[in-house]
Amino acid sequence: MINFRPTIIKVKKPSDDNLGASFLVLLDFIKQTKPVGNGDRITIDMSAVNFSFPLLILPISGLNKLLRQRGIQVDFTPMPKNNEYLNAIKFPFDLSSNPVNSWNDSLAQYRSKTYLPICSIPTRNDEMRENILTTFGKILVNQLNISGQLHSAIIYIISEIFDNIVEHADVAEGWIMAQNYPNKQFLDVCILDTGIGVLGSYKKAGIHEITSDEKALQVAINGLSTKSMEETRGFGITTSRKMLVRGLKGKFLLFSGSAFYISTYEQEDTITALDESYRWEGTVALLRIPKKIPEGFNYWNFVE
Repeated sequence: MINFRPTIIKVKKPSDDNLGASFLVLLDFIKQTKPVGNGDRITIDMSAVNFSFPLLILPISGLNKLLRQRGIQVDFTPMPKNNEYLNAIKFPFDLSSNPVNSWNDSLAQYRSKTYLPICSIPTRNDEMRENILTTFGKILVNQLNISGQLHSAIIYIISEIFDNIVEHADVAEGWIMAQNYPNKQFLDVCILDTGIGVLGSYKKAGIHEITSDEKALQVAINGLSTKSMEETRGFGITTSRKMLVRGLKGKFLLFSGSAFYISTYEQEDTITALDESYRWEGTVALLRIPKKIPEGFNYWNFVE
């Protein structure tokens, strides 16, 4: 019997806390996973990751689960349980969302932490999903010790982005996690799924004139719904994006298929097409939320 050595996939350490640094490492990781298939065995080397950002950690967790579903054996080195940070955020799996009472009790222990762990949220149980997102949002606000308009804005943005991305995924669950950086004065929230992606959702809705991931992101961020005008919700991320970036001076990144979109208060919005070797099966959203509310911000100016 021949014992094949596993493929080693090494996760690099982001060079700094800029979104681009974590995103480049994520793209490198995705590319390394492309050659593997059913029956293969890989070892993900996390030795360089003593602390990282949700834009990197959460997609690795989601991809780990997707690879396992495809019949690929996935191991980690060192074991996540031996890494204090990775163990704390429940990497590489998640804080279970079922049953709700148990989940709420488990999540309550994070009220005084600077992070919220990787959480799986069902996409096909509206009551459970709303319960989880409400609890998640309350604890998040407790961690930041904020109130008033910023409280309302954060809850609104997270709920809208999650609902409008994950409900189009055509899968049973999505994931969310958050990391607060008190010294840097911002909060990162990452939301993702491993479903059909933005382009796939338009195709499923019968909108066939949108033929690329790049075009799909362009129309999605400008509010084109995948549903009829009589229905209330499509890719309604336009309001949330404007509130986050233009109102709160935050940053927003959306990655689906082989294209990504980034919007910040510091530069013009850009949509970039990627090589197919970097394709993400599904959608990833990263919200970077400043802790300090800008002078003159009015929540009601952005709510439609």
